[in-house]
Amino acid sequence: MGTISHNAIIVTDNRLEWLEKAAAKARELGGTVLGPSEPGTNAYRTLVLCPDGSKEGRGTSNDGDARRDAFVQWLREQRHEYPDWVEVQYGELGYGVVRSDED
Repeated sequence: MGTISHNAIIVTDNRLEWLEKAAAKARELGGTVLGPSEPGTNAYRTLVLCPDGSKEGRGTSNDGDARRDAFVQWLREQRHEYPDWVEVQYGELGYGVVRSDED
């Protein structure tokens, strides 16, 4: 038995080209990505870097943590692009915002 904590990164922007670049980066890092979505109002679209699905402390979970850390570092380097993003946690360890573009 082990503890499951899901962590996902959600990124929203109205520039499709930028979101495609972000999705490509997340995939390059080995993540599973949904999106970019179809456009909503004001052309905003969203992509999700999906949780790794592994129990905490296992190799797969540690790899997922490293992928998210690398993607967050890349997002922070893009500050001049003003992307809106948040990392959320949900599951057995609780629910909430872990990090965001406001950090």
